[in-house]
Amino acid sequence: MATKQELSSIWVDVKGRLPVKITGNQIKQGILKPVEIDSFILGGTIRLLREFERNMMAHRANIAARHYIPPEWTSYVTQPNYEGHISLQYFKSSPIGYDLSTCTLLLAPVRVGQGWSCYALNIESRTLTVMDPLLKEEGGTIRTKWHEMTARKVLQEAMRCFDCVRRVATEENTRWKVTIQMMPEEKCSVWDTGIYTITCMRWYAPEVNVSIVTLDERTAYETRKQLAHDLIHMECNRAHLPHRLPTPPQ
Repeated sequence: MATKQELSSIWVDVKGRLPVKITGNQIKQGILKPVEIDSFILGGTIRLLREFERNMMAHRANIAARHYIPPEWTSYVTQPNYEGHISLQYFKSSPIGYDLSTCTLLLAPVRVGQGWSCYALNIESRTLTVMDPLLKEEGGTIRTKWHEMTARKVLQEAMRCFDCVRRVATEENTRWKVTIQMMPEEKCSVWDTGIYTITCMRWYAPEVNVSIVTLDERTAYETRKQLAHDLIHMECNRAHLPHRLPTPPQ
């Protein structure tokens, strides 16, 4: 359990073009406050989830399964012009001892107008799944078209970066399938899309239909509390307090 002194200390400290420096208390309050989670809090949370994954490697027989991509990366590569070496820095910055090349799932938070969504890239099945809690079966044409265009951008650059890490030649991504989950109704309010996205990133699996997740006001509050508890106490996955994260190469 984290003490008050530990909570007041810096938990995430990443330098670079878009630095992230955040205390345990800031993460706690940012998650619990009933407003939309901003990219600053989301970026810190995702880096702690990477710590969970790194620590899980010591407690299970199989290899690390997932790589949590920070929001700075998706924000950067969805712009008209970006530099490949900077994109790679954002993509691969991971805790020491974390073998990114063994991951089979790449998960990225994507900002879309109002709210967040989760993109899940399944390396084995060559499928990118878009999970947008505000995307409905009816009336979502503009939002759907945006995802169709953005998903291809994210897919192309994510695989280029991943192949750089694995040191293999990048193949054409035309063999990949993009699946956009369409919902009968919105799954949460705009200000809860961040917690919805984090939930999808944590628990998504090819055999699990996370589209059934619905966060009404009460459920969203309980989900925020559980996430804050997990991060602060580091009980899930038997992780410890976060280590200082490495600075991405300049």
